[in-house]
Amino acid sequence: MSTFSPYTHTSYPTQGAFGSSASARSEFDAIANSFASLPATFSIASGAFTMLGAFAFTGTLTGATTVTFPTSGILLTASGTIANATNAVTATNATNATNATYLAGGAAGVIHWQSGAGVTAFTAAGTAGQVLISGGATSPTWAAVTGTGSVVKAAAPTVTNGVYTGYQETVNDLGTGAAFFPLYATAAIHKLVTNANTIITLDTSGAGLSMVIWVKYGGAHTITFAGGTLIKYASAAAPIATSALNKFDKYLVTCVDGTFSCVSDGGRNI
Repeated sequence: MSTFSPYTHTSYPTQGAFGSSASARSEFDAIANSFASLPATFSIASGAFTMLGAFAFTGTLTGATTVTFPTSGILLTASGTIANATNAVTATNATNATNATYLAGGAAGVIHWQSGAGVTAFTAAGTAGQVLISGGATSPTWAAVTGTGSVVKAAAPTVTNGVYTGYQETVNDLGTGAAFFPLYATAAIHKLVTNANTIITLDTSGAGLSMVIWVKYGGAHTITFAGGTLIKYASAAAPIATSALNKFDKYLVTCVDGTFSCVSDGGRNI
């Protein structure tokens, strides 16, 4: 068996320089573990050496040493810490990974986030069409889209000094009848057609609420208002209905502080 000095070679010896017996491996380990430092470039050429047993190196690599292994046919196992690995197929723990093919854990559709310093967690997957809402220092959550447009989040957003272009109110058709219950939450404009003397029961009063009610007369019918927590009229009297076939009356309902609803004449005999 030939001798080998790590200080005078830049590559491991050729096949056969050391065998695969226990004594050969022991001698090889003893040489490797005697390293104080290695040359600046230390390489193992592909196929140059085959060790059929374990190779234990417990020494310290010092300086700017580069150890080059063949691209295939070698299994490297490290139980300690490797300061810098240009390419690692599997790294149990990596302080800094410049490029990673994937993150362990998680599932399809989840998004990773930092639950603490150096700790990565995953959100739930959510469902198609949802938007992600920040949880601050806790996990982000998914929320359903509540409208249309390029940016939509809150179900009842507060807009300060908003500018609306092409804004269009929703008109709620209450149909034909003699008893109607227009709701603030349904629409700001309601329309109805009378077929007899009619009662319009207003929604519960609330500060800042308002609606417009368009009445089309199906005959000479009267209009009476009810509900609304408490109803007050402009000029202290209920508007007088036109009560003429196919004519329209427009009623305005407003609430200032939520204690009562004010009904006023918005136009008659239209």
